[in-house]
Amino acid sequence: MKSVFKENGWYNLLRFHADLCTYFSYRRVEVHGRKNIPAGAKVILTPNHCNALMDAMTLLRTKKGPLAFGARADIFKKKAAAEALFFLRILPLVRVRDGLRQVVQNYEAMDMIAETVEHAVPFCIFCEGTHRTKHSLLPIKKGCIRAALHARDRQPDDTRDIYLQPVGLEYGDHFRFRNTSLIEFGTPINVSAFLREHPDLPQAEMYRQIEDLMHERIAERITFIPDDEQYEGTWALTRIMTAGPRKGTLLERRDRNQAAIARIQAEPALQALRTKAIAFDLMRLHERISFHSFGFRHPVLRTVAKSLLWLVWLPFALVESLLALPLWLGAEILCHKIKDKAFCNSTRYLCKLFGTPILMVLYALIGFLTLPWYVAAGVLLALIPAYSCFYDFWEYSRILLSDLRLLFLPQISSAFRAIKDATR
Repeated sequence: MKSVFKENGWYNLLRFHADLCTYFSYRRVEVHGRKNIPAGAKVILTPNHCNALMDAMTLLRTKKGPLAFGARADIFKKKAAAEALFFLRILPLVRVRDGLRQVVQNYEAMDMIAETVEHAVPFCIFCEGTHRTKHSLLPIKKGCIRAALHARDRQPDDTRDIYLQPVGLEYGDHFRFRNTSLIEFGTPINVSAFLREHPDLPQAEMYRQIEDLMHERIAERITFIPDDEQYEGTWALTRIMTAGPRKGTLLERRDRNQAAIARIQAEPALQALRTKAIAFDLMRLHERISFHSFGFRHPVLRTVAKSLLWLVWLPFALVESLLALPLWLGAEILCHKIKDKAFCNSTRYLCKLFGTPILMVLYALIGFLTLPWYVAAGVLLALIPAYSCFYDFWEYSRILLSDLRLLFLPQISSAFRAIKDATR
């Protein structure tokens, strides 16, 4: 049985590099609610899952100590892959769709999870079972509850309670690198106390009540739209209602989104606007206009100022983009081939994680052999932010082009204002 809770110097070294790459993968990160994590208890983290590998890497960076994860069991089939995943403190979780024969392996996985949390290492299970790039939640899977119950029953004399810790993960954009990330730890669910208070509750009802609690507490920590037929219209209208200068913290922005969604759900007049919001969204996408271009009082002056800043930034950005060319070009070629675009940011992250050390060594060998030492050292220092600088400049250029297009498309501005005014 693998022990993922033990200290490992090589893991700690890789963890430092991975956390640094995660830091450079976002323009802005906020973490809230750390005080909600029960100190000294056995804890299973249960975040929502909306951004593939980046969910795990973002969550990992919020915790200074060790943190173990569960992942689908089929990626452990090859011995080399399994060894690498165990080294990274990732354990296999078998799903029902993997077949009844495979589900038997979950007994061993449950023992490993229990052993991990018994050694005060939190274990993370993405409770929806799969990722999805929507501001909503899939039904909560029973696996995390099963793991909590197993950890409680494995050591009945342990005085420490077992907790399920809801976590809300939210991103400014699921598909664009170097965006924003918001993580909030919600109110924990004391599974041990719940069972003590409901000793005669049938198992099916017990699972249902805990699932409902988890769903409710995660939904409170994200921009949450009930996953119904009106999702697209509600989200398009929410973005129109909240468009404009992005003031305040990420938490405040999320609360503004949630307030807009609550209004849409409650007011029939706003519900009637969802069809118009979808039509507007299709029109702006056809013209390649970003939502970041709407809602400003002086669009011409703003675009002129942004254009001047772009010209000042351009020489530096070109140098940085050239330095990081092998990394971002390789990442974008891979992303072009990926069918599920939710994996694109994970691919860009992995290219940075594994490609940066190789490129650093290569540039060091070439630089220190052919250039003065101070020039070679400067090149290496410039390489550190180069990958992020490329994506920042690309995104800035994309939005600037959107701003320019919008100036020559007054009909789209008028359509936006008409819907915005109708929501007031």
